[in-house]
Amino acid sequence: MFPEVEVDLQWADEDIGHNVGHVVLLAGEPIDGNIPDGGSREAYEMAFQIHGAEAADFNMVFDEKKDTYVYQEPEKRTPPQTKGDKPKEPER
Repeated sequence: MFPEVEVDLQWADEDIGHNVGHVVLLAGEPIDGNIPDGGSREAYEMAFQIHGAEAADFNMVFDEKKDTYVYQEPEKRTPPQTKGDKPKEPER
């Protein structure tokens, strides 16, 4: 219908670092693009960029030995300590 229109499509689903890519279409045909291997450094970095996020937003850290990102368990948070005061009873 519009053969001169270029469509630039980027996608990244909730499985961060997988099912991610970029393609440019002209007249419905791909003329450029990049679909990196799932789980690769490039795939993770493309997904972070598309989501407008950083690795830490997904509890991910870069592992230099594996040359990609890996999941890191979030730190366990302990409840704040009180001075032993009991909460006041609500007034009735």
